[in-house]
Amino acid sequence: MKTFSEMAALVNSQCRVRGLPVASLARRIGITPRRLRAALAQEDVKLETAMAMAAGLGLELVLVPIEHAEKIEAAVRRTFLT
Repeated sequence: MKTFSEMAALVNSQCRVRGLPVASLARRIGITPRRLRAALAQEDVKLETAMAMAAGLGLELVLVPIEHAEKIEAAVRRTFLT
């Protein structure tokens, strides 16, 4: 992922796939649903919030070398996110 909007789309998609309302994810990570919806709508989000969103979905943010990022992302999408 190169932008937060891509991550927001992934978070929304994973909520739908898991049948998890955004409000429930917000409660899981200890913020209000309004704050989570606002975070998902912006381009500049605190790293702590992004990490909490991922963890709330059983995911983890990982730093990888740029030259390998595309292959790793494709493998993750094929394996876990379809």
